[in-house]
Amino acid sequence: MNPPIIDENQNEFLELIEAETYVDIERLRDMSRHGIPDDLRASVWKYLLGVNPGDKAEQMKREHIYFQSVKQQQLQNNSSLGLFYYSKRQNIILSVVQQSLNQSKIKHYTIEELLYLLRPFESVYMSDPIQPNDGKDLEKNIHDMYRCFEVFLQKNYFKESLSYQVAKLITLFKCTQPDLYQYFVNEEVEPNEWCLPWIKYLLSKQLPLDCVRRLWDTYFSTNDFDLHIYVCLAILQYYNETLMELEYSEIKYFLNNIYTIDKSTEDGENSLIRIIPHILKQAYNFRAYVKSRQLI
Repeated sequence: MNPPIIDENQNEFLELIEAETYVDIERLRDMSRHGIPDDLRASVWKYLLGVNPGDKAEQMKREHIYFQSVKQQQLQNNSSLGLFYYSKRQNIILSVVQQSLNQSKIKHYTIEELLYLLRPFESVYMSDPIQPNDGKDLEKNIHDMYRCFEVFLQKNYFKESLSYQVAKLITLFKCTQPDLYQYFVNEEVEPNEWCLPWIKYLLSKQLPLDCVRRLWDTYFSTNDFDLHIYVCLAILQYYNETLMELEYSEIKYFLNNIYTIDKSTEDGENSLIRIIPHILKQAYNFRAYVKSRQLI
């Protein structure tokens, strides 16, 4: 469970997204950088990703056109996202990923790999178990998830070479944390054993979902996926002392299963979520340092 967000903050979000004619998206972005209330994230992400425009009339027009095209597709193919709610949850998820993969045309991900990237969206738009009688609300949630995921995969982050991004992270790791970098070299920890997955999955495979959602609030609000590299550096720095005490196999496990390291606190909250604000702050500090030194 995320730390409780004060009612005043939630009311500010509600005032923005429930505006009658126009949603101030710039204001929404500014607020979302610091985290979005859990029960409003499904609505806010649609604005941040550009699925919904700020103009409410244009929003209704787009939705009408979209659902008309869905109905037309149903008539032509006798199958579409609009029929998903009659299927099991797993079939829904696989169908969303398959259609998103076809639309985005990204070549360096398999369906199985994209399933990890879809998990945060699934947790936002399909958090409750699916029942056949959920009807139109469920169908709309499925479409919202699909549209957001499709736009998400069209971001420039997924168009960059994975090898380039890995090389960038390793270069900065070596420059900013030379002792830990050398320790990894000595323990023969290869970049592809941890760095590639961190880049490829945007930490959706390595962190608890509440932490991923919180990080992505910031990524989406600033349209700044470049920050992810610096988030990775901040995580390495945060766990520096712990990592320096581990051996090869332990390091590899730790970096690929961070969600298992920090156990829940007495109040049932995953303790990792509490360090995300610190990680983000340090990520911005790393980026400022790198730019000031022109390291890349």
